[in-house]
Amino acid sequence: GNISKGLLYHYYTDKDALYLSCVAMLFQDMVDYLQERIDLASLTVDQYFSVRLQFFQQHPLHRQMFYDVLMYPQSHLAEQIEQCRAAFDQFNNMALRTILEKEQLADSVTLDQAIKQFRNILQLTPSRKQANCCTRCCMD
Repeated sequence: GNISKGLLYHYYTDKDALYLSCVAMLFQDMVDYLQERIDLASLTVDQYFSVRLQFFQQHPLHRQMFYDVLMYPQSHLAEQIEQCRAAFDQFNNMALRTILEKEQLADSVTLDQAIKQFRNILQLTPSRKQANCCTRCCMD
């Protein structure tokens, strides 16, 4: 749009403040969307990935920001970004725990290990195809 730098700097002290505001909005919008559409008591892997994919389809700018935050993190803002995504990480962990507690894991995989593996894959892509790959690795 046609927003002057002066107007931006009236509301944000610098580029980092603007960036962090966008990151905070991304994660809050994502948590709100997921919480509105997901019932943790009956959640399945397919449902979780489907809802995440819907969010990114409906919010393409958020999708780009999400990948930028994960793939090209601003190291000098790591602490602030962690704060911005705390509610998202908490919801994500609850959802994964709910899903994986219902599954028969491979004997060599603990629940915490499976959650960590799924969380890593979820950060890279919202696709169900990636979840299927993880499922084969963690479950019998």
